Amino acid sequence: MSSSVQHLRRAFTLVELLVVIGIIALLIGLLLPAVQRVRESASRARCFNHLHQIGLGLHLFHDVNGFFPSSGGVPQGGSTPAIATVEDGVPKWWGVGNPNLSAQLQTGPWAFSILPYVEQQNGYQARTYSLAVPVYMCPSRSRQNPQTVPVQDPLFPGFQYSSGGINPWGKTDYAANIQLVFGSVKNSTLTGIEKRILDVTDGTSNTLLAGEKSLDPRAYNTGSWLWDEPIFAGGGAGGTVRGGTALYLDVPKVNFWNNWGSAHPGGTPFLLTDGSVRSVAYTTPTSIVQALLTPSGGEVVPDF
Repeated sequence: MSSSVQHLRRAFTLVELLVVIGIIALLIGLLLPAVQRVRESASRARCFNHLHQIGLGLHLFHDVNGFFPSSGGVPQGGSTPAIATVEDGVPKWWGVGNPNLSAQLQTGPWAFSILPYVEQQNGYQARTYSLAVPVYMCPSRSRQNPQTVPVQDPLFPGFQYSSGGINPWGKTDYAANIQLVFGSVKNSTLTGIEKRILDVTDGTSNTLLAGEKSLDPRAYNTGSWLWDEPIFAGGGAGGTVRGGTALYLDVPKVNFWNNWGSAHPGGTPFLLTDGSVRSVAYTTPTSIVQALLTPSGGEVVPDF
């Protein structure tokens, strides 16, 4: 006589299911911050590498010309090529990068001048104003590049822009130290304004050459030129040079005008004149930042 054994399948109870869901949620909660830290670490490393390549470009330019590039400016007599912004009703003119001009008379900023030294020779010669240079953008910001300039600034209505009939424009997240990359083309010459490595008497390891500029995250992709002028606009434009002493993490309504900062937690990256790159904490006193910006101020710079 045969007998059959009935096998019963036991399903999860509601309590057991909730426990499993809770454990999965806990594991995800623990994993996400770790993934974010890894991603930020990778973005930070790439940002450091970008500054290192910019440093190589600036030094190669110096080797060829005997001085660092200027920040450009409006050509003699204010003639074209030039573009304009209106700041609270007052017109302000900027020069535009021109590959046919000498290094001394260049109307474009350093970001244009070093294009041949960061593997962008074709864009330099063709004046590709929409050029999106990978090493000019910080990965942590994930900004659109290039960007179309608006007629009126979305966040600061007192500022209006003229595209000069050219749109879109390439941007950069990095700015040079205005005390080393300085000038505005006037009377067709920049002679006497150019800065050389020999002028950095405070020491190249104690002087900042470039860094990441402070930005309001709300303006990342608006096309605004307010302290974020494109890489072809010259004349001390705040999009390519900075001189402020404050360091800020990118947050809405941050005081980004003329200051330095980034989306990296803890500190913002800087390129030193000796070619090294390091992070400077947001808590660094402004007196130390000022000392690091001056190439020949005679200050004693403590460890930073």
